[in-house]
Parts: sequence; C-alpha cells; structure tokens
Amino acid sequence: MKNQFMKLISLITALAMIATVFTACNSSQDGNGSGQANASEEGQSAEATQADAKEIDFYSAILKEEASILVSEMFTEETGIKVNVHSYDSADFVQAFMVASNGGSPVDVMLLNGQDVRNFAQNGLLQDLTDSPYTERVTETTIEQYTFNNRVYGIGAKGGNSSGLFLNMDVFAEYNEDIPETIQDIFTFNDKLKADGKSFFAFGGGSKYMWPMWYFSVFAQTSNNQPIERTEAILLGEAKFTDEDTVEAFRILQQFAEEGVYQQGFNGTDSDGGKAVFVNGDAAAFYGGTWEISGFLEAGMDNLQLIPFPAVTDNTDEVWLQTGNASDGAWTIYSKIDPKRQSAAEKFIEFITRDELIASLRESDNADLRDHARVSCNKNVPIPDDADPLTIKQMEMLETMTFTHPDWIYPGEITTKLQDILQGLTGLQITPEEAAREWQDKMDEMLESGYDFNAVEPLSGDE
Repeated sequence: MKNQFMKLISLITALAMIATVFTACNSSQDGNGSGQANASEEGQSAEATQADAKEIDFYSAILKEEASILVSEMFTEETGIKVNVHSYDSADFVQAFMVASNGGSPVDVMLLNGQDVRNFAQNGLLQDLTDSPYTERVTETTIEQYTFNNRVYGIGAKGGNSSGLFLNMDVFAEYNEDIPETIQDIFTFNDKLKADGKSFFAFGGGSKYMWPMWYFSVFAQTSNNQPIERTEAILLGEAKFTDEDTVEAFRILQQFAEEGVYQQGFNGTDSDGGKAVFVNGDAAAFYGGTWEISGFLEAGMDNLQLIPFPAVTDNTDEVWLQTGNASDGAWTIYSKIDPKRQSAAEKFIEFITRDELIASLRESDNADLRDHARVSCNKNVPIPDDADPLTIKQMEMLETMTFTHPDWIYPGEITTKLQDILQGLTGLQITPEEAAREWQDKMDEMLESGYDFNAVEPLSGDE
C-alpha cells in the first residue's frame, strides 16, 4: 500500500506544476451566515502562502477515516496545509456536526451525504458556491441536484446511484431459473429456494435505515411514475399517505413478507449480515444501492447481474422510474468558517475535485477510494472502457432515474416514521392500512404544528 500511496503522491506533486490556486481572501457573510467563496483563475501555484491558514478541519459523511486521511495527506504533501479529519457514518454525521458546531469546534470543509445538502443549505450552513470555477468540473445534472433557490451549494462527489436487484447467477443456474420480470416470478422461484432452506432475498432489515428503498421502488410504480410529484403533494398537505397509491405500495411489501421472500430473522439482521447471507450463496438476490457494487466484486462475486426492480403491477410493458441521485455526496464549505481558513478550504476543494486526482484514485490500494472514483460525476472522467459489467449496467439504469430519493425531501420525522412502519409491516405486526394511517398521523401532527415544506427545517441531530 505504501508504494501505491507514494505513486499517487508523485502524480499529484507533478500536477502541482500546473495546478489551480485560490487568491487568499475572506468570505463575505450575509444575514443567514452564508458566505460567497472567491476563487482565482486556474493555472496558478497551489502551494500555501503566508496568508493561508496552516490547517483546516474536514468532516466526511462519505469517505471513511482511512480514505479521508490518505487524500488529506496528499493535499498536505502538496500544500503544506494540515488537515484534521473527522469521519463519521452517514447516519451519525448530523449529530456529530451539531456537537462540533454548537461546541465551537472548527468546521471548514464538509463532504456531505447528498440527502443532507438541502437541509444544511436552508439553514444557512453552507457557502454559496455558484461562482466557484470548480462547478464546471461536474455534470449539469449534478449542479442542478445541489441548486436551491437558484444558488449552488455543493460540488458533486462520486457518481450517480440508484437501487436495484443484484442477482447471483450461479444460484439461478443451479435452479435453472430465468431473470425475474415480475414479483410473481420472484414468488415462484422463492418456493423452490425455501424447500432447500434458502430465500430469494437476503436483506438486513435490522438496519432500518435501508428499508425506505423498498418503498421507493414500489411506490414509483403504484404512483404511475410520479413518486416525487406525489411526495411533494403530500408534504404540502395537498395529498395524503392514506391515498391508494401509498396503501397499495404497502400491500405489495406486506405480500413480500407473507410469501417469505426474505431469509429467516431478516428484521434482526443488520446490513452487513444481510449481505453476508447473499455472498455465502444462501439467497438468490440482494436488493440495495448500486454503491454496493464494489463490495460484492471485492468479495469475489464475479457472476452477478444487476436489474431494476421487477414489475409489481399488471402493467408489465411500462418502463418504471427508479429513484436515484446524480451524485452520492457534495463537497461544501461551512458558512461560518474562520475567514483566515477560507483560502485553505478553497484550495482543498480545488485539489479534491481535480479530474486527474479522481482518475488516479481508481488505482488506489484503498478500496474506499477506488469505490469513490469508480463512477464519477466529473464530466471529464468517464468510466473506463474496461469497466466491469455491473458498472456499465449502473450507468444504463441511471437513464431512467428521477435523480431524487423521496427521503432527500422528507422531513426527518417522516423518514424515521417510515423506517419504523416498514419494520412493523414486514414483520406482519401491522396492516398496510394501519401503516398508512400511522404515517399520515405523523404528517398531520407536523402540519398542525406549522410544518411548511417550503420553509427552513431546523437541523436536528436527534434522528
């Protein structure tokens, strides 16, 4: 790993000869605490000057600690600017940020989970990056994803993702089964698998964070390809979770549980445990995000196929939308950054979004960095010609994406309620109608308390 790391250092150091630099400057602050980053033209030296702060604090909800440290050390090697790394699981990031912010700890650059960017921006916690030259490095769709009130607050990181069914084709060949096109195909194959103590799906239902994806894919179909439009109508109080399209989605998910398509004890198994069931060959399929591709390939699963969610309605001729995103995360600058650190933070954004850096990370010894660069939203870093078939399929599937997961616009309380409801529903503890009623009761409670979809939702680390 050391040799590979030094090769990357050498590459980045060489690139420094033609690298971009920012002019040292302070950010201007408006009444909401948001600032405007000022950057110089590319082509100047990226080495630190006496006007720069000598360290910054980097908070990551996407890259794990080891990967964050590796790229930060590359940046330090080039600029002399120390990076203090704070890496957290995505589900824990908001809480960690709130502790740091409320405690007065320095926060400079953040790699946010895409679903948190809107809320952070609405709360005035992110600098306006509309005029940053580095927005030009990413795709237009990515820019649109992080544009709110006509201003850009994040520069896309990683590539677009959706969800889909990973199929272990060795299991399909063993039972002489074809790729399923409908849920009835799944049920029929599952009966054969159950007879041998296996299941069609492996899933870690104990990690309730992952349950909403099932609802999103089914609701895309029961809402007639209008999952985002219908979600916004409900959040605005113009429709309800008790409407037929939501209840029907819950009925289908209940049917999955009744048919026993999951492994025994699935709601007591965490996400890693669910994936282990799949990797061990005890299930034919795993439903999850396309971000799982690298992990399955690393586990030696070289006979996989990736397909969109099968048809759950009678209209099998329809091409159903899949909810997704244009980029998994976003590079952002904290609006309340110490002005003395502004230039150093901008240098870090310039460094970390370079096309050359991202392309080089595909050869890293660190699996997290390889995955980070495997599919990039940088428009000049296409997937390589020799990309694995799953990655190629992922890019094909993105053509039918909405580029928004409903929980990217849900208030946190609604997301948490859905997670709880789906555990109860698939555990056959509540009916679809009861699930819809519980969800709408939470929505009504929020609306009565003054919730406004178009207003700023206070950032909370308690979810």
